[in-house]
Amino acid sequence: MSHYRHLSMWERESLQEYRREGKSIREIGRLMRRSASTISREIRRNGFQRLGGDRDIVPTWHTIGICSGE
Repeated sequence: MSHYRHLSMWERESLQEYRREGKSIREIGRLMRRSASTISREIRRNGFQRLGGDRDIVPTWHTIGICSGE
């Protein structure tokens, strides 16, 4: 049985900044001392949506804890 530890809010903010800088998933993993698969899974689950050509990245509603219907 594996023990998965969720990313903290600080780690999610760092992930967002690294993505904004255009860093690869593997590079982000090294910088955050997390496996690339953890970073990839976080992006896939709670991902960040890119807006237009200016490369702005915003978290999805799920990432910031807002659920539909509340």
